[in-house]
Amino acid sequence: MGFPRPNDKQRFHLSLCERCGLCMLSHLTQWQYFGMISAFRLLILAIGLSPVFLVTDSLLIHGVVAAYVALMVLFVAWSIRPGEAAFLAGIIRPAMIFAFFPAAWIVLQAIPMPFDGLRHPIWISAETALGRTLWGSISISPGDTLLALARYFSACGLFFVAAAVTIDRQRAEVVLLWLAGVTTLLALTLIVHNLGGFVFLGEISSSGARASMTAAVTLGTVLTSTTVIYAIERYETRRSRADFSRSLFVLMIVTSVGALLLTLIAVALFASRPALFAALSGVGTFMLIVGFRRIGLGAGLGFLLACIAVAVPLSIIAGSFFVKTPNISLRFLTDAPKSQIDLTQRMISDTGWAGSGAGTYSALLPIYQDPSNSVVAAVAPTTAAGFLIELGRPALWAAIAAALAAIGWLTHGALQRGRDSFFTAAGASCTVILTLEAFFDASLSGSTAIVMAMSVLGLAVSQSVSRTARQL
Repeated sequence: MGFPRPNDKQRFHLSLCERCGLCMLSHLTQWQYFGMISAFRLLILAIGLSPVFLVTDSLLIHGVVAAYVALMVLFVAWSIRPGEAAFLAGIIRPAMIFAFFPAAWIVLQAIPMPFDGLRHPIWISAETALGRTLWGSISISPGDTLLALARYFSACGLFFVAAAVTIDRQRAEVVLLWLAGVTTLLALTLIVHNLGGFVFLGEISSSGARASMTAAVTLGTVLTSTTVIYAIERYETRRSRADFSRSLFVLMIVTSVGALLLTLIAVALFASRPALFAALSGVGTFMLIVGFRRIGLGAGLGFLLACIAVAVPLSIIAGSFFVKTPNISLRFLTDAPKSQIDLTQRMISDTGWAGSGAGTYSALLPIYQDPSNSVVAAVAPTTAAGFLIELGRPALWAAIAAALAAIGWLTHGALQRGRDSFFTAAGASCTVILTLEAFFDASLSGSTAIVMAMSVLGLAVSQSVSRTARQL
């Protein structure tokens, strides 16, 4: 005796339930697709609009960028698939673990401290003047420090979004081409600015719009080099298919080589000598990594030789640690007023190991400057000097160690990858440039450079490991 067959009314209700379940599943998939595509498009829009920050980079802009990044993070968290989420968690875990410590230190700087040994001396002087006990903090301006923390979270969020959306190879290719295109456009703008006699960017300086543009163009030398290798790699693997014809290959090669020459000319003729040195170091690192991989040296030997090659430009900075004066964070500075350099040197001499608080350089400036020769500056003349003054010496050492670790990690990942190794090689080479630029100028404090740097690093990390290899 079998089960009774459902009647017409029961069959109708079962049909409705099945349709409803399929409809819900279909809608869920569509919403996930829509969310990730929206995050991807918002990232592309952020990269495309990043040159606008050269015109104005005020506190309002920082707030808008923070809200914009938060929206992208929301889209990614809402729509990322479980498989992609597990893969993403595995590849970015080391970066996120390290990113926790600067955030924790900045929070600690802003918290009121009852101990004189941790508080900044300015609070002790305030206690004497007011005649009452104050629970001061390491930071001389906790409000500015919390604003700096928000900006740091925005940078981390941008890195997370870039890594999440570029897990997909096609989206990674689009992000690379947009980054190369925007930096090429900035290189063309820099050339036209100087040859046309325009003044809206100002003269070569260690901070401001000109420095941020130079940093982006310097990164562009590596990004445009990457598009050349991208065209070659894709033609080798896809020429048998209709989606990458010979005519498209020729067009991409001509365009990429032209963009590379444009960025190199812009840096060589219209940027500082340190910027040119950083660009050549980055392009040289990229070519070495790609060359070692293509000739089949193997990940171990190739990694060793690449590290030796990377150590050549970085050894110039490392060797300067043994020179007592001036401070290493200012030693390679060539385009800042002498009054600001002297003032910053005095700040560094008076800075304790805990720093004065993230984002407090401009608040500290009036205490040191001469009223007859005032200096107007929102940031330190170099990124390294800003780290040293605001976060303390241990933070600067940790940042250098993290940069070296990132270069080694990405170099090893590039040498282990197959046809998509150029993404990670570009990240390692751009990290070399960013490390050198931190000692040459203050360009990394600008929103344009932050958007470019975090997008490149997120792209490089997401493509450092094959999803197939990870699953195996």
